[in-house]
Amino acid sequence: MTTVTVYHNVSRDASFGLNAKFFTGRGDEVPTGKRSYLDEKTGLYSWKGEGVGDERHELVRVYQYEASQEDVDNDNVTARAWDAFNNVGGEHAAVEDPAYFARRLRSLSVGDVLAIDYGPATQYWSVDSFGFRSREEDELRVLTAAQAERVVRERYQFKPAEQLSVTVPLAH
Repeated sequence: MTTVTVYHNVSRDASFGLNAKFFTGRGDEVPTGKRSYLDEKTGLYSWKGEGVGDERHELVRVYQYEASQEDVDNDNVTARAWDAFNNVGGEHAAVEDPAYFARRLRSLSVGDVLAIDYGPATQYWSVDSFGFRSREEDELRVLTAAQAERVVRERYQFKPAEQLSVTVPLAH
């Protein structure tokens, strides 16, 4: 059996991708080979880089399902998930999407992650601006359900008793 777990990226700048962070500093602080932008008012440069430790984007576990053996055999698990959880139908329309959207979850977006557990090994794939990118487990910062609920309520401004509807953490 192959289990797929969906994690939503709940960082404020999640649209920039998993672990992306903007840095600001002097010209000599810009990492070699990084494109940077000079702010003429401050004289400081800005560039995009990878966050580490607590700078990594927070991920919330929101959904889990069993992938079909056909998708596993055809190396089609990420494509099936993309189509199913973005409600696009097409050749990969999956039976999972009604349950996913019944939980009132948002579509997959840049920076979200799929964990594909094949039994002896788990692969991690983040949604990129085009397709998916392989990730290592130590690149991820997964929140517990209790942590996730606090972050989601704060970030999306839910009231204490209001039902969550953008990203609903699964209990572990």
